Amino acid sequence: PRETHPRALEAAARALELDDGLVEAHTALALIRRDYEHDWADAEREFERAIELDPNYATARQWYAEYLTSSGQFDEALVQIGRAQDLEPMSMIIRSVWGWILLCAGRTDAAVQQLEGTVEMGPDFVAARWFLGQAYARKGRLGRAAVQLEEAARLSSRSPRILADLGHVYALAGQREKAVEILR
Repeated sequence: PRETHPRALEAAARALELDDGLVEAHTALALIRRDYEHDWADAEREFERAIELDPNYATARQWYAEYLTSSGQFDEALVQIGRAQDLEPMSMIIRSVWGWILLCAGRTDAAVQQLEGTVEMGPDFVAARWFLGQAYARKGRLGRAAVQLEEAARLSSRSPRILADLGHVYALAGQREKAVEILR
């Protein structure tokens, strides 16, 4: 982030200097404000500006939905991710994020249903398996959770974030040796 954040901010700012109507630049700036600067108010303004400029830009709606989820605004997040999926019905990331938002909103059964369909559609899509593993864990289906998280870990070349969830599931399932191995 120390290297990429200033460059990303500079690129987005320069793009907006050249043309304040560039929806992608407003969306990128919103993400920078959200993820790197933690300037939630400005991030929201930039997401809203991007959507105002192009209501059919699915990425802006997806990232805005993630922002809304992080701030606990689940109903509006579901509206935004639903609109994104309407715009890009075959997008695996949008389908996966929809499941994640449902999970965050406490709608675990709906999340499982959404994510199972997404995994069926794209069995090699890491985020879908990762979020489905989290959903199964929340429901107490630890064996199914482990299967999904093991596959997500394999597909992601052993992402530390996914391994953390896998180790947690092993621990919940009483598989201490496997959990300790993940820690190592």
